[in-house]
Amino acid sequence: MAAKALDAAGCTDANGDGIRDYKGKPIRLRLLARTQSPGEQRAANLLAGWFKNIGIDVKLSVVDDGIFLDRIYNVNAAGDYAPDFDMLLFWTGSPDPGMTLSNETSRQIKYWGVSSWGGKRYDDLWNAQSTTIDREAREAIVWEMQKSMPAGSFSGPACCVSGLSSTARR
Repeated sequence: MAAKALDAAGCTDANGDGIRDYKGKPIRLRLLARTQSPGEQRAANLLAGWFKNIGIDVKLSVVDDGIFLDRIYNVNAAGDYAPDFDMLLFWTGSPDPGMTLSNETSRQIKYWGVSSWGGKRYDDLWNAQSTTIDREAREAIVWEMQKSMPAGSFSGPACCVSGLSSTARR
């Protein structure tokens, strides 16, 4: 399914090297995992393998927490926020999506919200899901939150284990 979507988007292996290309350049992503978390390392290896299976090159870097945080909160010479990674595994979260998704609210910019984006609509959705008791209504709000994340965002759930979260049925 992912390979077909990439093909449809024009991301194909133009030169036969096994790596898909986008606008004439190979798709190469940098994935970070922490030495302090064997679980994140196992998950990162799985992800890197899955990406390889669909023709995306992933360089996995397993680093200590200091380097990990330096790369997340990297600032360039001009003083602008310039994260030094493409993907990361950090704090695998909770079976309940509320805590994980709270990391992307406006109040978490430069704290837990490593993607440093936020907005009133997302914040309002987060507040609504946090007070909604009806499972199906809350699930709809949570899915809307995930859809509202900007296309360029590098934060968001990579997977959902069936039966463990309020969003498991999708």
